[in-house]
Amino acid sequence: MSTVTEQLPRDPRTHVEAVQASEDGDESMLLAKLEALNRALASDEKAVVHVDNDEPSDAPEAGTSTSSSAAAAASTAAAAAPSRQEGGEAGAGQDGDRDSTGSGEASEPSSPGQNILWQWGEVLSNWDTFYRRKYRKLWELSVQGVPDAVRGKVWELMAQSKRQAVATTMMGFVAAKNTDQPAPYEELLQADSPHEKLIRRDIARTFPSHELFAEREGLGQEVLYNVIKAYSVYDPEVGYCQGSPFIVGLLLMHMPEEEAFHLLISLMRDYNLRGLFRPSMADLPLRLYQLNCLFEATYPKLHAHFDQLGVSTSMFASQWFLTLFATTLPLSAVFRILDLFLLEDLTLLFRAGLALLGDNHDYLLRQNMEGVLLFLTKRGGLYDRYTSEEKEAGLLDAIVEVKVAPKRLLKLERDYQTVKAAQAAEESELSRLRAECAELKERNRVLESQVERLEAETGVLAEKLLSTSVRLHKREEEMYDLKQSVADLQNSSIAWSESTSVEVDGGNEGEATGDVSAEDLCDDFGGAEDSGDSESDLPTTTSTPVRTTPLPSDGGLQSATYGSDALDASIAAEAVAAEVDESHH
Repeated sequence: MSTVTEQLPRDPRTHVEAVQASEDGDESMLLAKLEALNRALASDEKAVVHVDNDEPSDAPEAGTSTSSSAAAAASTAAAAAPSRQEGGEAGAGQDGDRDSTGSGEASEPSSPGQNILWQWGEVLSNWDTFYRRKYRKLWELSVQGVPDAVRGKVWELMAQSKRQAVATTMMGFVAAKNTDQPAPYEELLQADSPHEKLIRRDIARTFPSHELFAEREGLGQEVLYNVIKAYSVYDPEVGYCQGSPFIVGLLLMHMPEEEAFHLLISLMRDYNLRGLFRPSMADLPLRLYQLNCLFEATYPKLHAHFDQLGVSTSMFASQWFLTLFATTLPLSAVFRILDLFLLEDLTLLFRAGLALLGDNHDYLLRQNMEGVLLFLTKRGGLYDRYTSEEKEAGLLDAIVEVKVAPKRLLKLERDYQTVKAAQAAEESELSRLRAECAELKERNRVLESQVERLEAETGVLAEKLLSTSVRLHKREEEMYDLKQSVADLQNSSIAWSESTSVEVDGGNEGEATGDVSAEDLCDDFGGAEDSGDSESDLPTTTSTPVRTTPLPSDGGLQSATYGSDALDASIAAEAVAAEVDESHH
């Protein structure tokens, strides 16, 4: 995509300021003053390079002098139309000790606006001297505010000086990285970026009320898209992050797109903003932690009030760091904060945040959670409060009064790293415990399935046991009955044996008195029959005739039948008892 740099004014003013300058009255007087200032710059003995020199590179090599760049910037400032200053139109001041006639007499500025331009013209002509030897004077002028006509060039010089300072204090590949030149801007524009659709979507929401970016797909939005896309190609690790369009928009209000691109690189690299815009936003929690600790130490009562309301620093301060207050404060106040931020470092953002909290301390103490967040984040809060020049000046004074030592920030950073290390250890231990818990849950699930299986088997065994118990009870009853039968048989056998023994003993006695023949016995029996006696008169016995076997020599007889029955019953009883014992087992 082709660049539209050539369509923008090449001076450090914004596109809007150029339009305003063209509408201001008395242009002839303005041009006369600018011409006089050019002659003064050309005859200034302190200027290292005359105004007809070529414009310097945006990114000089580390360690080289920026005097030529400053002199050319002074020439550009003289050629630029003055913007509207506080309290009315500010005329262009003369930047030299000689008047426009070259008579050698010093000319005094005729207005405060001219005086400011006159002083900044001197600064631009001798930038290295002011940055290295008159830093206090440069800082005081920056606190008062850099004129819009020279703000873009001043920002570039501040960033170049910061870049040189960073490059000379770093070693190895880091220093080499800070002195490397990026690829040509045109080549970056021709490359494809994976974030193009997202950038297109977001630029329409960047400063929608500002006339430079208000027109959809207009010149301002196209330039904004070019710079953001070029940086996403240049630094693929950062790529694109929401919030960066506001920073780029601030730069484009004061310089062409290519200069804005190089300044954006410097902001990311030399001012430690890059960590805020990585996809992980790794540095944002650190900055919020540092601000919260400073907030608690500086305004403990207000911090306790916020804690009571449940308002954390991340709820309102994240956008402060990601947009450099562009979505919180009026643009004039944001520009003045950037004047000091580019001259100093990231510490200025902490001071500005603390100044905002301190300047509205009493009001915030009276607010609830909703009121606090609306005031600190929405347009109707801090934005409306600092629209007046008086309030804006008071805010800058508050920022100057707040002191934040760099050593304090370094200590807080170490504390944060310690806290993060402890949290990482806790997270590691927690992860281990979670893994162990998951493993135990799996084991528990397996055991539960085993328990269910065993319970099912136990149910089957319980049914078998119940059935076996019933059978055992029946067998016990049967065994009892068999034992009773055996006992009855044994008793009957004993009684029969006794009666038989008595009869046998009687027979033996008969043999002792004399032998009785069978014929005699039969005759007796037959005689009895002949005598007419009935069977009912004969003696009867309860025993049934059975086959007998001779007993041993003692002459006793035993009934084989009764003995055999008793033996069979005993064997059966023992078999039942054995089966019962086996069932028990």
